Amino acid sequence: MKKKFLQPYYLLFILTMLLIVITIIINYNSNYSFDPEYIKELPWNKRTSYIKQKELLIKLEGKNYFNDEDIILINQLISISTALKDDKTLKIAQKYKLDFLLYSIKNLMNDNSIYDYINNIDFKTKIQLFLLSNNNNYISNLIKNMNKKEKLQMLFILKIFYPEKFNNLKNLFDKKDIEDIELIIKYINLKGE
Repeated sequence: MKKKFLQPYYLLFILTMLLIVITIIINYNSNYSFDPEYIKELPWNKRTSYIKQKELLIKLEGKNYFNDEDIILINQLISISTALKDDKTLKIAQKYKLDFLLYSIKNLMNDNSIYDYINNIDFKTKIQLFLLSNNNNYISNLIKNMNKKEKLQMLFILKIFYPEKFNNLKNLFDKKDIEDIELIIKYINLKGE
């Protein structure tokens, strides 16, 4: 009697198990991005979208900061909330996205290699980055690389809106410039503007 090496049903069983494992691995590693229009056209009940929305909220709640992987979840949450017309959750998701962006800007400003790039951008963007990051190293580097007009503008902003920073950084400015800005501020106060 001749013995078969592998019975056909063993072969089918092994292939089925292999396909299941491959499917699980592919689904686990893939990122899904939801389009609000796509969610609206789904044939499932809205309950499934709400469940997905709640899962995303649970994953994101209580985090002090968000990383690059979390922004995918935040974008999914925004898409689902928009499709479901859930303004409360949409506002939460948008706040999370803003927190992520601010955290990213602050981290970027702490990297010293960024200063080479920052010197080539316009003055308004430099000021906006300072206001968003509130980084002392950034502002001192920025002041050192400014022209006369930009220094006066920065001095004016610091003197009016950030007096404590002005006191810490006034050694980076010329004494004459500080006196000029103080005269301008006195003039504005006299005019009442």
